[in-house]
Amino acid sequence: MRVFSSEADFVNASEHVRDYLAGRSDLVPVLKVHGSIDDFESCVVTNDQTETGLSERKLEALKLLIGPEEAPVRWTYIGASMRDRDLTQFFHSTEFGRGTEEYWVNPHLVDSIEDFARPRGGFWRKRELQTLGSRLITETADTFLTELADRLASV
Repeated sequence: MRVFSSEADFVNASEHVRDYLAGRSDLVPVLKVHGSIDDFESCVVTNDQTETGLSERKLEALKLLIGPEEAPVRWTYIGASMRDRDLTQFFHSTEFGRGTEEYWVNPHLVDSIEDFARPRGGFWRKRELQTLGSRLITETADTFLTELADRLASV
């Protein structure tokens, strides 16, 4: 993995994401847009910080993970509260709705996920999986990630 968590890290994030997607790097990019506890100064934790939206560097890196409408990219949210204002602006864009296929990993459906997903109906009606229920993976994060790691190791 290659972790990007601070604004300084994100200077090179888009280039690395492009390299990874093109097969020029085996290091999976981990985009920690709200920073890392390992670098407390990088943490985005207040409403004032999230209300201004994502920085251009973070937004650019995330946009690389959106596909065309005819070949949307799978996004899987794990234990997500779905309340971060800076990310919600990005996630609710038309470009994101058309270019992603979203799934949620959570032991059960919660209000914050339902609220977040409500505007997706128009995009999902054109897809095989048309409801939030069909996109919900009812597992704990630990169970899901353990199984994912096991399956990836066997590939």
